[in-house]
Amino acid sequence: MTVRVTPLRDSSGAIIGAVELFNDNSANVAALQRLEELEKLALIDPLTEVGNRRYSETFSRTGWRTLPVRLAVGCHLH
Repeated sequence: MTVRVTPLRDSSGAIIGAVELFNDNSANVAALQRLEELEKLALIDPLTEVGNRRYSETFSRTGWRTLPVRLAVGCHLH
């Protein structure tokens, strides 16, 4: 859930109220979680949980900056 608040102003610019907009972002959260799972599948061997060739090539080309944070610090997705 995300919440966005926008002030309501009168003609002189004084705040006279506010509007709150609530948005269900559970689909976005689920999509990001799925993306993280797919990144793990693409970079980590499922049996050994050690980085595979793609992981090594990505790391050697770009360093830690472009690897997913959870993979770069050694944390595993569950």
